[in-house]
Amino acid sequence: MKFVPQHKLGVGGMGEVWKAWDAELSRWVALKFLRGGNDEEIARFKREAQVAGRLTHPNIAAIYEVGEADGGVVVPEQAVDLRAASTSTRDTPTRGTPAAASASSAGSSRRRSATSAKRFASVP
Repeated sequence: MKFVPQHKLGVGGMGEVWKAWDAELSRWVALKFLRGGNDEEIARFKREAQVAGRLTHPNIAAIYEVGEADGGVVVPEQAVDLRAASTSTRDTPTRGTPAAASASSAGSSRRRSATSAKRFASVP
């Protein structure tokens, strides 16, 4: 088995996310599983993964592939250590700029999101 699931990280509207070990490449990944879904939802899930897989950006987890497991769709992607990401100041706007004002007003929302997302995968 290429991916060895370790534990469930979370459940969302469309499915579950698991922390897993990629035995082939010796790295941690996050596995997104679509829960149920009709043909239209499956197509949308695959399409979103394909589009995200074409993106390269430091704030977007890399998509490794789109596959099927146990009759469902699975998307292995880059595991992100959100504890490190939530304390990073690399992308913090400089005080006094319009971006800083926008970031300040979004700060409480971002803190709530970071707190709830800390269950996400940590890379040892």
